[in-house]
Amino acid sequence: MEEADARPSKKARRPGAGSGLTLFALRLAKQLSEDGSSGDNLVFSPLSIYAALALVAAGAGGETLDEFLALLGAASCDELAEFVRGMAESALTDRSVSGGPLVAFACGFWHQETLALRPAYRAPPWSPTRPRRAPPISSRRGSTKGDKQRNWVSKATNKLITSIHPKRSVKPSTALVFANAIYFKGKWSKPFEQEKTKDREFYCLGGSRVHGGTAHRGARRLPYRNSDERTRFSMCFFLPDARDGLPGLVDKMTSSFSSFLRDHLPKRRVKVGEFLLPKTVFVPTLPFLFPVASA
Repeated sequence: MEEADARPSKKARRPGAGSGLTLFALRLAKQLSEDGSSGDNLVFSPLSIYAALALVAAGAGGETLDEFLALLGAASCDELAEFVRGMAESALTDRSVSGGPLVAFACGFWHQETLALRPAYRAPPWSPTRPRRAPPISSRRGSTKGDKQRNWVSKATNKLITSIHPKRSVKPSTALVFANAIYFKGKWSKPFEQEKTKDREFYCLGGSRVHGGTAHRGARRLPYRNSDERTRFSMCFFLPDARDGLPGLVDKMTSSFSSFLRDHLPKRRVKVGEFLLPKTVFVPTLPFLFPVASA
């Protein structure tokens, strides 16, 4: 972490951090689906991971910076900072008071006092919170650092999020922790109707089938109730035609992400055939290793 190593990157790249986030999300989804062996579904936040990596990139230089910018699809640190700052101000702003979604966002990092940080890490140009520094950790009080992070994120999100990492994942030997958390709770502009929820078969990857509640909807884009016309939230579903067509669909989305989204994101109401959505329960307790090198 010596400041002398921080030198600007000179390698040319295509611009467009916004497109970079989309491609990053699709590539990561493909990588995680290929690496998954448990058979469980995985839900992750591309923006949360992207923001954490942008924070790391803020203090990088040379070839390391080149690798981060290539991964994140940005031409420079300034472009990356501007994009993440814009996302924080628009998509991550709470709108619950005026009838929109409830959103909370917290981002920061902790380090041992024995480490000297570069100025870019002490005051990132886009970070909504200043870096937090944890006291030195010994083997006798190894939980101190994790407790401080849990208390911080609970306060930053008004107790909406009370933990940002699994217990005992921060050890006495941990020198640096980057962490962020996003809380989102919205209401459908047109709620699901309970009488239309029925027990139906759901086909899983690998060919197995399960029975569960499904709700009938005549749409593939489900808008949330919004209070700001400039920033609108929707949940979009991309379904393959074949029951075993999900891997092929992911490949197609990854290889031509810009044209695929442009051609398939609905821009107006259209009539569709039978379209059933399974009832889903999210369990936020599944840790996984993020494959930075292969993403």
